[in-house]
Amino acid sequence: MTYKKQYDAIQPIPYIRDRLYRIDRIFVEGGVKVLVAGSWERLTSYQDILKDKRATLLRVIEGDPGYGKSTLALEFAYDWGEGVKGSSVENVRILIILRLRQLGGVQSIYQAIKWFLLSEENVKVSDIKAVIESCHSVKIILDGHDEYPDRDSEKQSDIRKIVMREMFKNLNVSLTTRYLPKHYDQSARRYKLTGFDDRARDEYIRKAVVGDAGEQAVRRVKQKLKDNPILSDLCDVPLIFVMFAHMAHEKEDFRKFKSVTEFFRYMISCFHHHLLSKMSNTNVGQMRRFENDHAPLDQMAFDGLSKEHQKLSWSEEEVKRQLGDDCCEYYVRLGILIKEEVAASSSAQSGVEIRFYHKLFCEWYAALHIARLLAGNWGPSVLRHAHPYDLQYMYRFACGISQDSSERLINYLRELPGGDKFTILCLLEQTGDQDKFVNVIGDICKKTLTISDDDNKLMQRSTLQLLEIASNHSVPTICLHLDRCLSEAVTTGGNLLLNSGLHVPPSTTLETIEITGKDLDIPKEKMVGLLAYADKCDELKELKFNDGCLLPLTVPAQIPPSLKTRNIGVRYDRGHGLVYRFDLGGDQWVVPESSKSRSLKVTMKNDDSQLEQQWCVQELNLASAAGVSIYSRWCDETFFQWNLKTVFHQ
Repeated sequence: MTYKKQYDAIQPIPYIRDRLYRIDRIFVEGGVKVLVAGSWERLTSYQDILKDKRATLLRVIEGDPGYGKSTLALEFAYDWGEGVKGSSVENVRILIILRLRQLGGVQSIYQAIKWFLLSEENVKVSDIKAVIESCHSVKIILDGHDEYPDRDSEKQSDIRKIVMREMFKNLNVSLTTRYLPKHYDQSARRYKLTGFDDRARDEYIRKAVVGDAGEQAVRRVKQKLKDNPILSDLCDVPLIFVMFAHMAHEKEDFRKFKSVTEFFRYMISCFHHHLLSKMSNTNVGQMRRFENDHAPLDQMAFDGLSKEHQKLSWSEEEVKRQLGDDCCEYYVRLGILIKEEVAASSSAQSGVEIRFYHKLFCEWYAALHIARLLAGNWGPSVLRHAHPYDLQYMYRFACGISQDSSERLINYLRELPGGDKFTILCLLEQTGDQDKFVNVIGDICKKTLTISDDDNKLMQRSTLQLLEIASNHSVPTICLHLDRCLSEAVTTGGNLLLNSGLHVPPSTTLETIEITGKDLDIPKEKMVGLLAYADKCDELKELKFNDGCLLPLTVPAQIPPSLKTRNIGVRYDRGHGLVYRFDLGGDQWVVPESSKSRSLKVTMKNDDSQLEQQWCVQELNLASAAGVSIYSRWCDETFFQWNLKTVFHQ
């Protein structure tokens, strides 16, 4: 059975080929979110993706490189093939899973099924079509649309028709991809893989790494992760964590790393060491040169990624022509390059192509080529099709590899739309003197730094590290915007606490803190903690709260006296037309002069919390006292009947 061959032979570390696992021995559920009304909501399990009754017949499962999209497809295959009870595919009659990277030039999905799923069966394409059309229970998973060679082609292939819902309109189709297709049915339900949290990492260590070695082995692996805080957030990426965990368990000399680049360089060296240690002495000298001399491989990787339409696999003949037969075979044996059967042409059923074990490895070797370009006659035009949204690791690796000349690359990134976030990540790959980048940091900090709940933990920590560097170098930071990421606890140990568990320490150069909530209730005692935090930020001028936060009507007297002396502005925009200022001296909210020319619109509803209803009344009173015109006031009938008297008298 085709699926069984795949899910029975999972290779967590590509260079250790004698250690294969069945997928149920290593699969651990990571986080999954679904997009509902513009907001990402967490799902309980990956099974909910195919069980989601709210979903349309097309599901798009998004995930960054290494987040387990293909592994998830294999887990569905395992659930179906082994008849796992309670799974979302338990009652599915036909499950079709195709790796789209293999289907370049294939116009017919029925032909693809014949070639890649039923190649050993005596069955006609017409029979396959008839069975699918007559079956009442069919699910299709198209894995890796971002690697599909014909993804941007205007040709009307079956895959394009399926993604546009022009074919198989009544079948459940799921599509995995790093980014949304250029052409797809806009009614599709979108899902996102968010990687490993602490629970998932702990489960993987116990399940797939240490086995029966016991709790001491578990603690040893977890301690090595704790000793490497730069990798802690990167290990949200399942692929990287899996390799980290196995290497940390098996290597006594596993060391601390200062950057992602350092870790990846160490990991690649482990690949080479493992293979060379198994070779005879006569071959080691000949093969060792490929460890250090791989410029053709670097250029092949870069050329593939920097095209307008990325090329992620090559024919075996093309690779051998560029690298040479011996070098090609060495990197295949190493596990960094993989041979894979693909559709060749209409006249030949299949051929062999070579790809990198994972796109992250392709980005590593492409980064080595960029580092050589930076050291020589470099021009930004070579990167015009290599967008950092898609290739963030390539840029980060390049900055870490080329410490001396990375400033040229960082300046290029800053000119791109949204480039500041990528600039931050690249700056943190610099393990040497950061003083030369103070001007760059200063320019970034002239704009609002945003930490969003949509950011992964790595991006959040990177922004916090930039905030710390700015503080250490006395660089003014205009504004820090916490967008729906402040936890319900608000503060801990004098720091702000984020939903991700990260702490935001006070900054000596931060001038404004802006907080946007999502049903964030901040009672009196937590408001006092926020004000105490604000008092520790020496240069803070303003603390702003936006709609989505629910603040207390008054604040107790424990306000730090220095806040009153510094006259820090505390403002609250409830989204009703007025911006309120907290009078630190009078312990009350007031309408500032700048808002008195506006009008107020208040909506009171029966299902609002009591505090929300009280705030609506407070707004009416404040607006009336300040002479602000009340544009409209609306309460539903039930509110008038039952709640109005209670609200006005509390």
